[in-house]
Amino acid sequence: MFFSLGRWQQRRLGEAEEYRQEFQARIAEAPFDVAHPPADPQDRQGWVQGTPDWDHLMWVAGKQMFLQAGFQLILPVKTGEGTVLVDIGWVPQDEADAIVANERAVPGERRYQGLVRTFPKNARSRAEFAEEAGFQRLWAERDPPEMLGELGVPPVDWLLVDGEGLGAEEPIRDRIPPVSGWRAEPYAPPHLHYAITWFSLFGLMFFLWLSLCFRKIAPPALIRNEGSLLGRNLHDSSPPPVTGGDR
Repeated sequence: MFFSLGRWQQRRLGEAEEYRQEFQARIAEAPFDVAHPPADPQDRQGWVQGTPDWDHLMWVAGKQMFLQAGFQLILPVKTGEGTVLVDIGWVPQDEADAIVANERAVPGERRYQGLVRTFPKNARSRAEFAEEAGFQRLWAERDPPEMLGELGVPPVDWLLVDGEGLGAEEPIRDRIPPVSGWRAEPYAPPHLHYAITWFSLFGLMFFLWLSLCFRKIAPPALIRNEGSLLGRNLHDSSPPPVTGGDR
């Protein structure tokens, strides 16, 4: 069983590397206008220019950053072809209203550019309670199909995450909220460490099994703490026999 688990983690490691290479190739493609998305826009850079619909801004609660509780803001952006959801970033909870007021004070169209991410339909995305705003303002998770459906827009399973790409260990550069951005390296679970752990457990159990088998099939003289293999019984404290020369 341990050996099979180790082989499974080896396969997972190979799959993760294939996904990483595919992800790097997709984000290296030229950004596209998300108002005219390709058939498979996931993990590709895109941009949209349109009018922000601040009256239907959606708040995803329970998001933490810099050891602070806050919200992820999902903004509908209206274009000539329809509505696109844009994740404009994170804001701290105690400053959220003031930050949103400053953002919506900027008139005219806005341009957002970032990474297109897909989110499957989530039965638990809606918050336990909704404010009386005529639509669902507060959410527990990002759920583009449900969010667009709430606006009466044909649903898609993706949204645009605004901001620039950052390395896996690169710190966030711009900490002025809304804090935006996305990781240019996909999350890589430690499959190699898992594989080493399972193979080590397999080796240990195999050694114990061999030891038990040896004890079962070996002659008693080879197992007892005496005889030709182990030498004289070290626990025997009796004095050596007296010879004639010692008298």
